[in-house]
Amino acid sequence: MIEHALNKGSVVVPYPPFRLRIEPTNICNLRCVSCPNAVEKPQHQGFMDMTLYKGIVDQAKNFPSPTLIILYLGGEPLLHKELIEMINYASKSKILVQFNTNSTLLTTAMINELLDTELDRITFSFDDMLPDEYEAFRKNSSYNNTLDNILSFLRIKKERKKLYPHVSIASLKVFRPGDEISRPVISDNFISQFIEYKVEISSAYVHSWAGDFEIYDGTLAKPIAGISADYDAVRIKKTPKCKLPWYDIVINYRGEVVNCCFDLQYKHVMGDTKKDKIIDIWNNKKHQELRRTILRKKYDNPLCLTCSTIKGDPFSAAVANIQHK
Repeated sequence: MIEHALNKGSVVVPYPPFRLRIEPTNICNLRCVSCPNAVEKPQHQGFMDMTLYKGIVDQAKNFPSPTLIILYLGGEPLLHKELIEMINYASKSKILVQFNTNSTLLTTAMINELLDTELDRITFSFDDMLPDEYEAFRKNSSYNNTLDNILSFLRIKKERKKLYPHVSIASLKVFRPGDEISRPVISDNFISQFIEYKVEISSAYVHSWAGDFEIYDGTLAKPIAGISADYDAVRIKKTPKCKLPWYDIVINYRGEVVNCCFDLQYKHVMGDTKKDKIIDIWNNKKHQELRRTILRKKYDNPLCLTCSTIKGDPFSAAVANIQHK
């Protein structure tokens, strides 16, 4: 269906979004050097109101196609005190639910609460680095504590004989000129820590947040005005079409629909779910124009103009290797 709409060049699509990325909060307890919010906090910070969230889910449950909700965007979902209720409300509406977490806030009580839900997938952001490197990369974290939290989750899940949620570990690697850009490798030592559990482990390069960040020195993702010489040097020639506006809608904690999941600063607001229905925002003039620019490959939106996904750079690299038991 998506491919048909793309090939046909449709800027008005005849179906609702397949995936809703909903932000429980844009507040985070870490200051990761690869995150825009670690460099410049959003002008507004807070937590999604449950009434607002339920209104969004109530719309999504009536969509005719299978729907997935990802409870994650610019903050740490475990900070939201009503995260469990968010998961349960969507699950009861027959909607698949997943979220990403930095894993630092997991407790035994929280683990058991999560395992009591019908959460479909949980992704732990945990990197194949030495402890000192990890703690410098994910500031305010402890490598050993985070590892213990993840292992505790896996152990309790196994003891309780729970099939769900599916568990994945997403490991980031900092790209530097001269690195092998096609397949960031996960070490055997890292994989061995999880070998007795059912877990998927993937690795990708830290991306440049749609070209807004320079990431080569491995210390800080700092804002840049344009594209660096190194960035152009490693650019892959083929320029793919971004498919996100044909299947993905991104809603921040205030209920505003933003351009895409790279827009953590809410620079490009496409609509407001407090004022309009999701299906109307999905095909409004701003979304039509976004799709039109992608089809024509004539970008006037700075977020798209410098985006690594559109330019085909290594920062949109897929899974390096997977351990799946």
